[in-house]
Amino acid sequence: MDQISYHTLKIRENVQFQIAVGTRFWDPISEAIANQTFSFPPVLDLAFKLLKPAYKVVDLGVHIGTFSLGAAALGCDVLAVEASPYNASLVKASIARNQFDRVKIITAAVSDAPGALEFVEGGPFGFVANPVMQGNKTQVPAVTLDALLADLGWPRVDVIKMDIEGSEVAAIRGMSRLLARDDAPLIIYESNGHTLHFFGETPNSLITALEGFGYINYRIKPGRFVPVRSNELQPECNVDYLAVKEPLPENWAGWKISPMTPEETISQVLASCTEAPEHRAYIARALATAEQTLVLDPRVIQALESLRMDSDPSVRAAVSWFDSSLIESIALPAQMQALLARLESLRPQTDIMLRGYNVRSQVPIIGGLIAWLRRNLTSHLREPYLDPMIERQVEFNRQMWQEVFNMAAIQARALQRLARLEARLSDSSLEKHDSEC
Repeated sequence: MDQISYHTLKIRENVQFQIAVGTRFWDPISEAIANQTFSFPPVLDLAFKLLKPAYKVVDLGVHIGTFSLGAAALGCDVLAVEASPYNASLVKASIARNQFDRVKIITAAVSDAPGALEFVEGGPFGFVANPVMQGNKTQVPAVTLDALLADLGWPRVDVIKMDIEGSEVAAIRGMSRLLARDDAPLIIYESNGHTLHFFGETPNSLITALEGFGYINYRIKPGRFVPVRSNELQPECNVDYLAVKEPLPENWAGWKISPMTPEETISQVLASCTEAPEHRAYIARALATAEQTLVLDPRVIQALESLRMDSDPSVRAAVSWFDSSLIESIALPAQMQALLARLESLRPQTDIMLRGYNVRSQVPIIGGLIAWLRRNLTSHLREPYLDPMIERQVEFNRQMWQEVFNMAAIQARALQRLARLEARLSDSSLEKHDSEC
């Protein structure tokens, strides 16, 4: 029998609310709340930081209301759309418990057209029924956000939070009037490569849909925004993004803005290759269209080779495009191999911070002593003129190294392709000769 309990969640000092938790669909979020071990993830901490009283907030994919109820507690008007009837009932119970009169909960699946859809309930992981993934289905109304806002008479929307397990692209099509406006809302959304695949979509197509309305997308990492474009690889299966119409200024919301380095991307790709099966299958599919320089990395080739032998058939199917023999069977010219090896050995030398730090002095011992003190006792102190110059030089060195490495890798790939083409032409000529004989 389903049991409902109420628990208090605190956003900040003097801002808290009570939330209803049920036992019908027991999930990690509900369990953490019930056990009093729940903490808001960084993406919600950021969202709460951005909200202001009287903001118009739309929550698509509410679950049990951690964001919707928090926004209401902060004084916002909230439109909450949740497809799961059970989740929606818990949110309604929480609204009543807190006596919130600024939250409107709609039990429906947000999509690109009105009507009805079959929905598979599953706590925070429920999804619209599809040919790829099945389950116990419940028919629910389908709505568009544009139509809902027209019915409510909302003049604007300030913030949208969207986490609807793969239906994001359809939902974007259903809010085209809103997103085309000059004062279109800020959007915080999840990109789940696994569930997007249910509907023939990818993280790239999701970002493309938003770019079509003029949005600039940033990956959300704790304390950092990473600018991304639709042609870039999402190296992890589940990623949170921020979409805005204007570029973020430096130190926006107190967070830094910096791009993903190639090494960060490779590290996250390799990590994805060892996670849950759906994550491994996602990264295997995503690498099929990734930049060649990334796929050419020996570490990535080795990871793809391991995925070909994976115990899960869905992972093996996802990586079926990869044939390491096409890469490894074509030996690169010795000069190209030497160039790539030399570039790899130069990578550590791009960081010149305190490398071989020398101090000139008329007295030899004094110079050495000052250098030792600088390296070992005062290296944590920032020199206002020297340190920024060194940091800029380091960043320039890294970027130049990466550009040269990319060009070398592209040339290596071209040489391999040329060798394969010449081999195929040679085979074709032999076959033609044999047939004529």
